[in-house]
Amino acid sequence: MFIHAQRCLQADPKHTTTRWCLVRDSHINIERNTIPSIEKAYPGVFKFGKDNSVGIAPGLHISMFGMDDLASLNKIQGAEYDGIWIEEPAPILSAGNAGMRHEVFMVCVQRIRGGLTPKRLQVIMNPADEDHWTTKERIRPINDTAIFRIKPGENPHLSNIDRLAVKEAYRHRPDLYARFVEGREARVYPGLAITPEFNEDFHIAAKRLDPIPGVQMLRFWDGGLNPSCVVCQLTPLGNLHVVDSLTGEGMGMRQLCENFLVPLFNTRPYRDQATGRPRITSWRDIGDPSLDNREQSDSEHTASKVIYDVLGGSFEKGEKYWEPRRDSLKDALSRMVNGQPFFQLSPHTTEGQPFNRVRAALAGGYCYRVAPSGLVLKEEPEKNMHSHVGDAMTHGLAKIFARRIHPLTPLPRAQQIKKAASYAIT
Repeated sequence: MFIHAQRCLQADPKHTTTRWCLVRDSHINIERNTIPSIEKAYPGVFKFGKDNSVGIAPGLHISMFGMDDLASLNKIQGAEYDGIWIEEPAPILSAGNAGMRHEVFMVCVQRIRGGLTPKRLQVIMNPADEDHWTTKERIRPINDTAIFRIKPGENPHLSNIDRLAVKEAYRHRPDLYARFVEGREARVYPGLAITPEFNEDFHIAAKRLDPIPGVQMLRFWDGGLNPSCVVCQLTPLGNLHVVDSLTGEGMGMRQLCENFLVPLFNTRPYRDQATGRPRITSWRDIGDPSLDNREQSDSEHTASKVIYDVLGGSFEKGEKYWEPRRDSLKDALSRMVNGQPFFQLSPHTTEGQPFNRVRAALAGGYCYRVAPSGLVLKEEPEKNMHSHVGDAMTHGLAKIFARRIHPLTPLPRAQQIKKAASYAIT
């Protein structure tokens, strides 16, 4: 910002104060992270207003806005700036940073204009994943864009002890290690992982896991507009093999079954190609209890009936309460069988899917929502594209493990009458 102020002064000698706008996901993160970092780097140089919405330094006037929602864009519209600083637009779980939407960037592009001075829009961040808008802007940038990568170890404000602490903090999370230690792109998740027990080096099998012929298989289901199915098998040795996982984006249960599952179960792992006979003859289908609900427009139609009609399965209602569902998944990831992990995930991506759905969910996509204040909301999972396979697994695993915390088992009828009589007034 100081260097850019000199550029502006050289272009227009009357331009003694350069106007900047600093934008972050929330104002509380500006107060909690950005301002302390500035004060540490330049002690005594900056002065901030009482509400920390304005920063003043020699030759600089900085307006600071948190983009807690899209309505916050009104704060920067209507003004013109010599420079805009977008800080950490991709989510950062450890800081409670929810990230920013592409609309914020587009509005900022429009607000750097006017006068004789040069304009600057700078985005400072840890690398995001291939699906985030910052990656797309980097691949096809606007005119006059320069991209700088700070290599690990180049930041003079971090000591070796700081770097070792970060490495230790993310040693069990390869995705976060790639972003915050190595400075590489890695998949970004907007919440706090529900399953920190998941370890890719430990739970992912070294090679593809194919179904064991003649052994019953499990299909765990979730419904809605993104129906999902996780195909598993309890092996004779007592391990759970997670073989395939599918999500039908923006389709119904029938489309998922007919267009994806039927072709899958006709492939070599599930069917002998020479004789045409299925290798698996016994299936157990467990899922979200709401799949058994009848539609108002057609009382004969249910998602569970589609499973029966298309695949021949007999649907069982899974556990509906969140706590036993969550605990069953965490238990599965923590169990050991004969020195091996109970939960073993096949490393391959199911045909027709963009990635291994279960791997993405357990690595952080299946998550709790983090409020802009940093508060983690653990009442239920964050609803996103990864939550569907996560929910499917928890509905099924809780049923398999028969974990149930609530509601409480009701008293026998005679005891209910006796207890009610004790409250009676005569």
